[in-house]
Amino acid sequence: MKILNDPMIAKLIETFDLEAPEQLVLNVCDYEYVDGKIIINSIEVLDGNLKFIKFADLQKVTPHINKYYTTFGNRTADTNKTNQAT
Repeated sequence: MKILNDPMIAKLIETFDLEAPEQLVLNVCDYEYVDGKIIINSIEVLDGNLKFIKFADLQKVTPHINKYYTTFGNRTADTNKTNQAT
């Protein structure tokens, strides 16, 4: 698979520290509102079938959260499209 040999893909895999699934979903499973801001305490990494893979390292994943389909509990938000619209 040529795409997996791409240096950018290798860096992405290293950043998330997991095998490259076909699609990743980030589930913000523990968050709170403080002074009108969302404070994220915990993010799960899910595969394309929404099955748990692992908990994400917040320092590594939060800068990239706008690039992935993201759920907040059971509410789905396509943050990539939402950010493009705003």
